[in-house]
Amino acid sequence: MLAGIILSAIVAVRLGHMERQVQKAQVQLPQNVKEALDKLKLPTGWENYIPRPSAPPISPDVPPIQAEVHEPEPEQQTQTYPQVKGCPGQCKRKDFLKPPLVVLSLDGFAREYLDRFTVAALDYIAKCGAKAERVYPPFPSRTFPSHYTMVTGLYPESHGIVDNNIFDPNISDKIESMKRGDVDGYYQGDPIWNIYKRHGGKTACLYWVGCGFNISGLRPDISPPYNKDLPFRNRFEMIVDWLLMPQESRPGLITAYLDQPDTAGHYQLDDKDIESQIAIIDRNLRYLIDTLDENGLLSCINLVIVSDHEMMPYLQVFPDIAAASLLSGQPRRSTMRSREVVHLPVLSRHP
Repeated sequence: MLAGIILSAIVAVRLGHMERQVQKAQVQLPQNVKEALDKLKLPTGWENYIPRPSAPPISPDVPPIQAEVHEPEPEQQTQTYPQVKGCPGQCKRKDFLKPPLVVLSLDGFAREYLDRFTVAALDYIAKCGAKAERVYPPFPSRTFPSHYTMVTGLYPESHGIVDNNIFDPNISDKIESMKRGDVDGYYQGDPIWNIYKRHGGKTACLYWVGCGFNISGLRPDISPPYNKDLPFRNRFEMIVDWLLMPQESRPGLITAYLDQPDTAGHYQLDDKDIESQIAIIDRNLRYLIDTLDENGLLSCINLVIVSDHEMMPYLQVFPDIAAASLLSGQPRRSTMRSREVVHLPVLSRHP
């Protein structure tokens, strides 16, 4: 009992001391602060102090609160272009009684690129159409001989385009580049656009080898001059515009040429050059497919994509020619036929 009285007295003294400290602090407050407190009617005395209520005790019968755990949503696998885009059905355009044929060449596109790089547009075409595992080019497997073989069905020795550069003394006294547009007389045979025109069809040629020359007295109905700098997208837009022409003037055969990835393949330092060009080609091919689809043309045409040759690294090993003199003549590049290292002696004569 005595201990309780003493404890109560100590607590009372302590509370009285704290109250005096609070009142003393209030007197020392700046005038503007006291006026603000009076206007807000805030409790400033110890007698107005209201302690916070304590949290209710947790009943042993109530299970503890578990923290809510948010599991991250699984990342959705991005579907590829062939998976997202469905295959075309029947042609619904009444003005397409016969499906036009569009032949598109990718110069220097190797079969192995399909395994090394992602080419979604070609995967889509393979899924919805057909593909050949591989083909064999003519020899020499160069751009001009190969492309002209594809449209004539003849070997280079028969159609006359035996290389990208030709020396024929019956036509010219110097080596002529087939890239020039004024070298007539070299192209022989009968290309497919001539045969199609003789059967009453309309043809269009976009930079294909030989379409700029008058062969057998015929030329494609549409054949713009070669423009290497014209972007691929613009070339594809030209093809779509031709297909949207009125039925009586629409070409039923279109041959189109792209100069890549050949350029990158010849001068590549590593795979990044090729990969970059393949990505550009794939992006533009998907644009072509989507544009054809948006205009209701994808199911109304036959689209064929081909290549003329692939690329192979090779090494030329020359012997010691310090005491030799080269034969006179035009210096030329050699054409290799295998992936193996080739030891190529220089044609020379000794003193």
